[in-house]
Amino acid sequence: MKTKVSLLLWLMLVVIFGMNLLGIFWFQTSNEELQVKSESIIVYEDNIDEILKEKNVLLFFSANWCPTCWALKKDIAKNPHEVPEDLAIIVIDYDAEIDLRKEYNVGIQHTLIYIDKDKKALKTFTWLTKIKSVIDKYYELIEEEKIQWNSREIYEKKIEKLKNISQEKEFLFSKYNLNTNTAKSSIPFNLILNWWPWKDGIPAINEPEFIEISEQDTQKWLKDDTMWISVKIWDKAKFYPYSILYWHEIVNDIVWDKKVSVTFCPLCGTAIVYNREINWEERLFWVSWKLYESNLLMYDDKNESLWSQSIGEAVVWDDLWVQLDILKSDIMTFSQFKSKYPSGKVLSESTGFLRSYTKTPYWSYETNDDLYFPVQNTDKRLEKKELLFVLPYMWDSYAFVRSELMKIGKLEYVIWSDKIQIIYDEWEITVKKWYNELPWYIEMWFSWVTQHPNSQNIWLWDK
Repeated sequence: MKTKVSLLLWLMLVVIFGMNLLGIFWFQTSNEELQVKSESIIVYEDNIDEILKEKNVLLFFSANWCPTCWALKKDIAKNPHEVPEDLAIIVIDYDAEIDLRKEYNVGIQHTLIYIDKDKKALKTFTWLTKIKSVIDKYYELIEEEKIQWNSREIYEKKIEKLKNISQEKEFLFSKYNLNTNTAKSSIPFNLILNWWPWKDGIPAINEPEFIEISEQDTQKWLKDDTMWISVKIWDKAKFYPYSILYWHEIVNDIVWDKKVSVTFCPLCGTAIVYNREINWEERLFWVSWKLYESNLLMYDDKNESLWSQSIGEAVVWDDLWVQLDILKSDIMTFSQFKSKYPSGKVLSESTGFLRSYTKTPYWSYETNDDLYFPVQNTDKRLEKKELLFVLPYMWDSYAFVRSELMKIGKLEYVIWSDKIQIIYDEWEITVKKWYNELPWYIEMWFSWVTQHPNSQNIWLWDK
């Protein structure tokens, strides 16, 4: 009997010792994978203060012998793209760093703690084995404004890295989960840049919800000076705020009986509303996360043809050269919209996605001279990001400096022999040819001029 008990005890010791060795081996291998696959994973070396200067921080108290810790590390190694680049995950040895455990009142391994810039705990949780669940809590803190998006330099490093990756020529998009046939194209493939490794990295809104103007207090991001795209068809007016469009870029909607795609490319300031019916067939448009001339390439739900958002034209595959119809829209502040359309509807922050709508991911991009991505044509007649009022007319494009139009209030312009009247009144620009209203859109100068190189169809007032 004693012999059996002794053998059983020895067997238990061997199993425990073996699991410990396995744990150490797994820990080292997993750590190695993490460091190679993600720059956001850092092993603790009493360096929290330095890291907090550049990134937000998650403390991960991990033990060599903890299977739950192994599982989370393995999932991070498998899905490094889930970790935002402005977040550092500091892996702390649970057994060795006793003082740090006491400081944060950690009583169990596999404890994770988000901290603020003063190193105070913001959120503590345990036993999560999927990195996506861990990062969801990070976005919750951003939404609650307990953590701020970090410095622009980090974002720009990411942009630079993506630009470098994107320079390769690409003739098949399937590896990016995009089923676009590239047999037909009107643009060179080597100029199509990968803004992100897969489609829908920015999710379009397909089932938008709206609130009444009287409910504005329920939307904490909604301020009187918030800029929007406004769309009015017959007696229906809707408002689509930039603060939501920064994060989604496309809203597929219906205004009155018109099926529309409200599109916005933050990189080139193009705010355009399209009729999403093509030959009486409804389409939905989504974000491909590919760019051409720094402009959003949309894809459709029928055959995933790629469409240039700036010129509203299919540029790759089945619908090549098909043109989308532009619908009348305007941009104005919320204060102006609710004064002009008191019964109008406002796009709600209830989008089905967790985003920080009180903030822009583009920082001061709109007000500085920097471009994140290269363009082929440049022109110094205007500042790169001067906003233009763009009028498509007779298979051509005509551009006017928006700020100057708003100053003079009214302009009569002749295209060929047609007299066009442009009127700015009550915060809206209206374009008329006789009694017919013409649609138009907004775009930054650098974007318009690279799409229309050497064009002389630009109104420069008395400049």
